[in-house]
Amino acid sequence: MIDEKLLEIGYLAESIAEEFIFENKVDPFKIAENQSISVISGNYQDYFIGELVFDTEEFFIHLNYDQLIDENSPRARFTLGHELGHYFIDEHRNLLKEGISLHKSDSEGGINYEIEKEANFFASNLLMPEKHFVNLSNQFEPGLETILNLRTQFNTSIESTVIRYAQLDISKCMIIKWNADITPKFISYSKSFASATGVKGRPALKVNVDGVKSQFGLLDSIDINTDYIEDKVSLSKWVPTIIPKTKRDVSCIEQTYRLGDYGGLTLLRLD
Repeated sequence: MIDEKLLEIGYLAESIAEEFIFENKVDPFKIAENQSISVISGNYQDYFIGELVFDTEEFFIHLNYDQLIDENSPRARFTLGHELGHYFIDEHRNLLKEGISLHKSDSEGGINYEIEKEANFFASNLLMPEKHFVNLSNQFEPGLETILNLRTQFNTSIESTVIRYAQLDISKCMIIKWNADITPKFISYSKSFASATGVKGRPALKVNVDGVKSQFGLLDSIDINTDYIEDKVSLSKWVPTIIPKTKRDVSCIEQTYRLGDYGGLTLLRLD
C-alpha cells in the first residue's frame, strides 16, 4: 500500500514528466536545465553515484562517471531523476538550503532511507509515468515480454521497470531479482497477486539453486535464440506457505530471464 505522501510525490513527478516527455522518453537533463540546475559530470571514484548540492544560492547535480556508463544509460537517467526528486520534494530541498546533507540527515547522522525511498519513487514516476506505462503495457503479452519492451520504450533499467510493473498492478505476478550467486536481491509482487494468493510482506521462497542455474545455463547456450524461457508450474513450487494440490496452489506461468554477471529474473504470473 502506497502512503499518501508517496502518492503526492508520484503526482508531482508525473505532472513534470508530461511537460518533458517525447516518444515515451522523459529527458531529465532538460528538466534540470529548465530549473537552472547545473549538471556536472566528474570522476569521484566510489564516493557517490549522484548528488544534489546547494552552494552560493544555486543548486548543482554531480554525476559520477566512474559509476555510470554515459548520460543516456538507464542508470544515469534514473540517478539524475533521483537527484531531481531531492530538488522538487520541498522537504528535501529545504534541508539542503539549511546546510543539511541528505545523505546524512537522520538523527544519528546516517543515511535517511525514507528520503532515499521518496527520491527513488519520484524518479520512477518521472521516467515511467503511469498513463504512458499502462497504455504501452496493453500492447504486449503480460509478463516479461511487456517488461522487456517497456524497458526499451522508456530507456530504463530492467530492475526499475520490473518494480514499476508490479507497483502498477499490470498483471497478477511476483518477480524475483536474483543476484549472481542465486540469492534473491528483491521480490516484488502486484496487489492483485497478493490478493489472489495471500502473499504478504517479504515472502519466504523455495529456492532450487540448481534449477535456477540450469535455466540460466540454457539461456546462456548458443543453441537457444530467445530472450527468456517459460514453463507452467504450481505456485507451491516457489511459496512454502502454499500447500501442494490445495485450492491456493494455483497454476502459474514461470518465466526466466538472464542478466549475465548481474544474475537474472524469475517472473511468476497467475495463469
